[in-house]
Amino acid sequence: MILFIMIAQHPPFSSATPKDPYYKCLAANRPDIFWKTHGKTKEGGAGFFSDEFKDIFEKMVALDPNSRLTIDDILNHPWLEGDIATAEEIKHEFKQRNKQVQEEVRAEAAAKKAEKASAHLSRKKQYRSEGGVDDETAALKPKKALE
Repeated sequence: MILFIMIAQHPPFSSATPKDPYYKCLAANRPDIFWKTHGKTKEGGAGFFSDEFKDIFEKMVALDPNSRLTIDDILNHPWLEGDIATAEEIKHEFKQRNKQVQEEVRAEAAAKKAEKASAHLSRKKQYRSEGGVDDETAALKPKKALE
């Protein structure tokens, strides 16, 4: 479950029972439907998940416990034998992501500030004198001279 969540950013199913609509696809030996459904929201569709990932995941959550991979099988699976990022590559990636997030936060704050200023200006009262000149004190002056 955690492995799937790390890759897909959401759980694969609610419960590992044949009654769950997503797990039912795996239990009924229809993983193509499972992957197609989960791929709908992913860039690249069902191709978002590599064949090695699909294989390891399906074997880890098999309905029959005797068919599931052992820890040794998992550790020796081709999906885990791929390239891994170095500590420096990870640091660089996180710095880039942090920079992007900070830029988005600044842009959002600027947009809110501009929206607030615009709303403030639209609420500001404007007074007009009879001559059409803006003058806040004009509204306080009597229109007729008192006799």
